Amino acid sequence: MNKPVAILLVIIVVLVVSLTSIFAYFWIWSSTVGEEGYGGHGMMDMNREFIENMIPHHQDAVDMSNVALTRAKHPQIKQLAKNISISQSREIVEMRQWYKEWYGTDVPGDSHMMNVTDINRLKNAKDFDKEFIEQMVPHHQMAIIMAQMVLYHSNRPEIRGIAESIIKSQSKEIDEMRTWYKEWYGTDVPTYNS
Repeated sequence: MNKPVAILLVIIVVLVVSLTSIFAYFWIWSSTVGEEGYGGHGMMDMNREFIENMIPHHQDAVDMSNVALTRAKHPQIKQLAKNISISQSREIVEMRQWYKEWYGTDVPGDSHMMNVTDINRLKNAKDFDKEFIEQMVPHHQMAIIMAQMVLYHSNRPEIRGIAESIIKSQSKEIDEMRTWYKEWYGTDVPTYNS
């Protein structure tokens, strides 16, 4: 097995484990809400979990985008990276403020989800723009899944608002990246779920 295939398999495993954990959490939550309804303890935990997971997810996108600002060849990628960095940095600040206000403490844990290998592969890619799109499209898809799950269950207008914003903006960015990839590389962005 060659190195790129091995790296892809590691990424797939990490994504599958992450998705499985998130789906399991929401499945358990939805089956235990019971009479508490949307205002109960389970809902507070869902909002908390969303923030605790979305902040490191956003931070990874900001880190990837900051690399793109210096490495990207196409001006479209540089502009996209700038937009991602600005919007997701702002959302991180908002989510940290909500968390502190709602839970009386700072957001715990590591501020990153990506492993060092992924970011190093991006930094050292021969065709940076191609690698950036191949990593950012599934990264955005994961954020959309997380946002869709919380959108339909959160009772907090702030969480619902940020979830709607994530779905709208990142769906648009995925479409743009897919269009550029097809134009620049003559094929669709690879999918790694088969």
